[in-house]
Amino acid sequence: MTLNDPIKLSSVDINVLHILSTNTKLTYNTLAEALSSSSATAKRSLQNLKAYGYITRQGSNKAGYWQLTEKGKIFIIKEQKL
Repeated sequence: MTLNDPIKLSSVDINVLHILSTNTKLTYNTLAEALSSSSATAKRSLQNLKAYGYITRQGSNKAGYWQLTEKGKIFIIKEQKL
């Protein structure tokens, strides 16, 4: 994979981005409920999105929250135009 290769996000990853664009104060379990999936699936998606540069963690593990990066915000804007 080179820098210019597009990243293929899963449908779960895309749903997580949409959810985080409106609500960042979510636990793994709450996010899993919104996705109708397991908390492990939610956690894995968050880890993938962080590795791809779409989200970042703000604050501590306990009291912090997930936030879209500029890359994540641009992705959401492009998705909404489709």
